[in-house]
Amino acid sequence: NLLPNYCYDFHVSCPGFMDFSDSVKITQTNNYLTSNFQNIEPQQVLVPIAVGLVVNLNNVVFSQRKWDLLPISYSSLDRLANFLKLNPKVHIELGGHTDNHGDPDLNLTLSEYRVKEVRTYLIKHGVPKARITYKYYGGSLPIASNVAEETRKLNRRVDYKITKYE
Repeated sequence: NLLPNYCYDFHVSCPGFMDFSDSVKITQTNNYLTSNFQNIEPQQVLVPIAVGLVVNLNNVVFSQRKWDLLPISYSSLDRLANFLKLNPKVHIELGGHTDNHGDPDLNLTLSEYRVKEVRTYLIKHGVPKARITYKYYGGSLPIASNVAEETRKLNRRVDYKITKYE
């Protein structure tokens, strides 16, 4: 049973399609349960796997200035491992990124070790290493402004690109 005034996470997985995760808030109005689910379009959920598609790994978090994965990262990485096991013809390239604050060489090294840590996690969870390549970019490919911390943290990320789908 779903309880009102709670937020529920859900995950959609299907061979041949990208995984989709989101959350839905259940509210109660006039003894009826409703949700914000109607804001999700079917084309957001059922995206076919395609070479070149880039996906940001949400909630993959590291210790500050280190490459130790924090436990909050495990569910996102487990979903990616399961996606890759469900779709054995998919090959990916992991991308490691940092913000542009600090020494660029240290940021490049940090992004290298972080992306290698993610690759190691996926391999330990059953994904063949031959299907996972990686690149590290430091702060050279921002997706948001580096001026304020709120947007700068968006640049500290790991993403993946579909490189092959046989």
